Amino acid sequence: MERLMEGSENVKEALLQCIAKSDTSAADGVLPLLRTFSRPVSKTPFFDVQVETEHAWPSSNLLNGGGCCKVHYRNGAHLVSSGNRLLVVRQDNHFYFPPWGSLIQDAYIQRCGADKRSLIIVGLVNGIHAALLQEESPPVVLDDIFIETGRSVEKIVSFENGKLTLCYGNAQVESCRLVFRGDKVSEMVLSSNQRPRRIYDAVISLWDTKRYQDSAYDPYRGNLFVLSNTDLAVWKRTLTGEFVVAGSVAVLRNTVTVLASFETSHHAVLIAADGGRQPVLLDEAPAAGGGTACVNVRLASSRPLPSGLHVEDIRFACRDTNGTTLLYDALTHLLILITTNCAVYEGVYDEMELVSTFHLDGPITGIGYVSESVRFGTSFVVYGGSGIQCRIGALPIGLVTANLLKLGNPHDEIFSSLLKLGGRRGMEALVGANLAGVPAETLAPLLGQFLHPFPQSNNMRVAPGAEGLLYLVHRQIVVAERLWTSPFSWDLALRLEGAVKLMEEWRGSIESLLRLNGWLDYPVQHMGLVWQGFVVSSPQAFTTRTAINTQALFLYTLLKGLGDACIICKLYCMLLTACGEEALSMASSIGNQMGLEHIVWRCDTDAIISEFCTTALACNGANTLAQLEAMKHALPVKARHAISVHSLIMKGNADEALTYACDNIVSLRDEQMVSYVEERLNVAFPDHMVPIRLLLCWLRHDKSSIGELLSLLEQNTADGSPEQVKRCLRLVMQAAARSPALSRDVVRWIVGHALEDDRLMCFAEIIEEYIDDLGEPQTIPALFYSCWKDRLRCPQVAARGFGDIAKSKQRVLLSTRLRCINLALEYGPTDSDRLTYVLLLLQDELVKVIERTGQSFNYNSSSKLPRQETQSHVDELRHFYVVESRLFELAGVYRRNGGAKVQMDILKMHPETPERVTVQVLHDLLASLVHEGGQGASEAVRCIVREYYGGYAAGLPLLPFVTFLVHNREDPGTIVDTLRSSGVPAAVVFDTFLHCLDDRCDDTVLTKSGVITALTAAVTNMVGEGRSVYATYLLERIHKLLENEHQIALLRRSDVEQLQNAEAAMMRFVSSSQSVS
Repeated sequence: MERLMEGSENVKEALLQCIAKSDTSAADGVLPLLRTFSRPVSKTPFFDVQVETEHAWPSSNLLNGGGCCKVHYRNGAHLVSSGNRLLVVRQDNHFYFPPWGSLIQDAYIQRCGADKRSLIIVGLVNGIHAALLQEESPPVVLDDIFIETGRSVEKIVSFENGKLTLCYGNAQVESCRLVFRGDKVSEMVLSSNQRPRRIYDAVISLWDTKRYQDSAYDPYRGNLFVLSNTDLAVWKRTLTGEFVVAGSVAVLRNTVTVLASFETSHHAVLIAADGGRQPVLLDEAPAAGGGTACVNVRLASSRPLPSGLHVEDIRFACRDTNGTTLLYDALTHLLILITTNCAVYEGVYDEMELVSTFHLDGPITGIGYVSESVRFGTSFVVYGGSGIQCRIGALPIGLVTANLLKLGNPHDEIFSSLLKLGGRRGMEALVGANLAGVPAETLAPLLGQFLHPFPQSNNMRVAPGAEGLLYLVHRQIVVAERLWTSPFSWDLALRLEGAVKLMEEWRGSIESLLRLNGWLDYPVQHMGLVWQGFVVSSPQAFTTRTAINTQALFLYTLLKGLGDACIICKLYCMLLTACGEEALSMASSIGNQMGLEHIVWRCDTDAIISEFCTTALACNGANTLAQLEAMKHALPVKARHAISVHSLIMKGNADEALTYACDNIVSLRDEQMVSYVEERLNVAFPDHMVPIRLLLCWLRHDKSSIGELLSLLEQNTADGSPEQVKRCLRLVMQAAARSPALSRDVVRWIVGHALEDDRLMCFAEIIEEYIDDLGEPQTIPALFYSCWKDRLRCPQVAARGFGDIAKSKQRVLLSTRLRCINLALEYGPTDSDRLTYVLLLLQDELVKVIERTGQSFNYNSSSKLPRQETQSHVDELRHFYVVESRLFELAGVYRRNGGAKVQMDILKMHPETPERVTVQVLHDLLASLVHEGGQGASEAVRCIVREYYGGYAAGLPLLPFVTFLVHNREDPGTIVDTLRSSGVPAAVVFDTFLHCLDDRCDDTVLTKSGVITALTAAVTNMVGEGRSVYATYLLERIHKLLENEHQIALLRRSDVEQLQNAEAAMMRFVSSSQSVS
């Protein structure tokens, strides 16, 4: 297949050479000189006239207005106008408009895609009227709008890109923009209203004698030919959709109409009143600055009618895309039918002009080119005053051949005549006859003569029939390409569908003929073949067999190109239906702004088709998926995958969609579709971890993708919730159960993450669930997972391991150490672990202290601690286990900022702590609470005593608090109340102050009287029988003080009064106690 495709690429280049040569010769401006062959219609099998004897328009009162009746065929509808009335007839439906206030000059209709809606435009003497019609039974006008033009609208040329193109009575052209809002025509704006009109144009128009006569539009080349009474003007369509004059040429006075030509040799044809036909040639040169092209308009020699045919008043003229022309002479009521073909039935084998005539019984109101069909040729219709008068078919040579064969004429004679036509016309006749119903077996003898190659040594030219098939295929693709490059219109998709249908019929017939006798059986590319147009050379001499096989490659490429063109146009139709005007830019982007034929012969059509499919699927059109499903068998593998995935997504079955993707993972990789499928499935089923599932499927075929899987696993679990992380890991581990190598790599990946990873516990649970043996742990993470697995089976061993991690000398985050020590305490608590837990908590507390402090600290009340050193301390505390002594030391550095609290927590665990150390730390802690924390002195004392009094192993000294409160000017009674409210028993308070009374606390500044007052308050706060003992003792000490004249002499009067008051209070208390006893 690869060699076949490589050979096809070489053949494609050869095909392009032949097509380019043919187009160049046809477009050189030299018109072919053809003989004229004149016969009555009854003697010409190329025309079929069917007279309608009973046809009449549905509305019988249409002509009651008395105006001139005119009938036009526009886009599948008959538009019958008379005066100010209009009848629209389409197949079995019709619609009769109410009369307008002015005469109708022209009417136009265009269907809105597949919807049963149509836009109807009526050109009047004073303006245009637009109506949006819902074609029901009866039809309904959804909305309409009218706008004045100030000039008579003689012709409505087209409706493209949302713009109407109008021809006025003075032969000028203007655009009119229509804006729609749903089923409403919201506004209609003439282009002249969008820009200031120049004074020069306004003045010139007053003396303008030019009058509109006729016009013809070539939508594929963007040429509008406007015929006036003086000249023929060529208007070119610009990129904005506007028309500008590009050139003009004077015309003869007897010129009555102009017809657009779709042949490459000329662009239009002027029809004279006597039936003469004058081709119009355009020589285009790009304008400076990238503006509109300048056109040199030339008129070729006029071709008259046969000498025996005399007409003087050609009133109507019509022409199909193949050049068949229909003329009507109003004086003689004569129809003149002109076509170009080969009259093989009369022994004429060269191409010639065939002219036939047909007499009508009376005048007609119009003629129209209706349609084109492979089986029935071109159809024209002739309108009479009350209905269709006759239908005329212009039969192609294939249909004529079929008719001759069906009439029983000797086949040998017919085949002999067709053989003399040559390959180009002969193959067209054969294929057309087959389409018209002649069996391929009947045509097989002649087909063999057309397709049998005649090699000569090392060179070979493909058979004449093969050359003929190339031109036949080229012609069909060109027809579709005209629509491919056309501007957007509502019915563009419908017209393109018609062209596709024709191409499919041609392709089907060609393939059936070629497969009949094996002309496509072995399309192989031999080594060293060099194609130059229709000639191929080889290093080895050709045999009959190798020549046929080589030609088979030519035919295969040709047939595939036609099939690809059909598919591409079908997909473009889907885009037009689903996306509207946006489809033009989409198709242009996909095709790199190339024409259809260049896409077919120069591009990778499989890639183009696949991109069209994915683009169409992305539009989410209502019927797009169903249409693609129906044609899936004819599409490339890549496109089939896209359609299948979208179809499964639409069903909403995630498992089925993922199963399809996994089953076809190799093909998806080969077609580079994995990313596309992954994205679509991920959007449709976001909770199914599509990327990982697909990569796991691919791992079955490519073990080297484990690294890619681990990267994807990291990406998908990095920021997910714990449940999402575990779901993802379970999915991988379930797949790893069937692959030991994958299991080892996933475990290695898990163990490779630091213990600080947020997914730690998710990893631990997954390892416990899926891994039986981790082996001997070599790293801290491995030790953690090993301990986690053993925590239920061997809790003591696990606890010991967790404890080792908590105290590890390696760099481990403090939060992880705390987690591990908690696990150790949970599964096997020891005193050592409890101490470790406390110290780790204190580390954490000290980190917070340092971080709260800021970038600089007061150290020893004068210096500032360098910022680098504080960062170093934080890093040490956060990542390493710090022993008690080091922790106490670090806390001391920040004692005035909260570190003293950490020191106190360390000291309270040790009964051997020296009191002086405690006193110093208490001093720092109190200062920190008051100065940094903003607490009052009493509140600071209360906080510390409440926290440490009952749990301080060495016993919490209270004298530092008394001293601190005295220094903060608290009276003795308040000091006692503060200590009592902090939970200190009254007896302990008494003993504390008693030390001061015995002169054992030199730091206090309390006087003797102050101490006695505090002792009195302590006794007062006592309860129980023991307080009388304290009262009696205190009373004795007071008496001794009062009796000591030396000490009394040293006291102030106020101190003496305090002692006397205390004595009296204690005496009352003792007396009260004795009376109670």
